[in-house]
Amino acid sequence: MTTRPYMNVIKAMTAGLLVITPLLLSAAESLDPQSSRAARCVGIFAYSANWFMLQDNEGAAKVMAGQMARSQTALFSKYYANGAVAGVYAEGISAVVSSVKPYFDARPDELLSSIDTCVVTTEEMVAVQRARGVKMWGRSFEQMVTELTINLLRRMGLSE
Repeated sequence: MTTRPYMNVIKAMTAGLLVITPLLLSAAESLDPQSSRAARCVGIFAYSANWFMLQDNEGAAKVMAGQMARSQTALFSKYYANGAVAGVYAEGISAVVSSVKPYFDARPDELLSSIDTCVVTTEEMVAVQRARGVKMWGRSFEQMVTELTINLLRRMGLSE
C-alpha cells in the first residue's frame, strides 16, 4: 500500500474546517437579520470597490468605498457601547463580511444587483443610526463616515 502524503494535509484541513465552522456560524448568528444584511453589504461594497479598481474604474471604486464606510459606520454605531463594539458582534460582522468574497468569486454576475440592494439596505440603516445621534469615539456619525472613507481611499491608493 502506498502512502499518500497529501491525504494528511486534506485530513488536517478538513479537521480545521470542522473546528472553525461552528465558531463562524455562531458568531454570525449573534447578529439580527438587518445587521447581518448590513454586514453582508459592507463585504459587497468592499468586494465591489476592488472589482471596480480591477476594471480601471476609479470613480465607481471611490463610490463603493464611501458606501462601505456608511454601511460599516451604521453597523458599528448600532452595537457601540462604552467606547467599543462588543467582541461577539465584531466577530459576527467579520464572519459575514468574510463570506462575501467566495460567494461572488463563484457568482460574479450577481454583483451589480447586490450593490443595488445594498444601497437600499444601507440607506435604511443609516437613517435609523443617524437619528439616534450616537457619538463613537467622540465623533458624530458623519465625522466617522468621512474619516473612514478617507482612510479607505488612502489604503486603496485613491486619495488625492
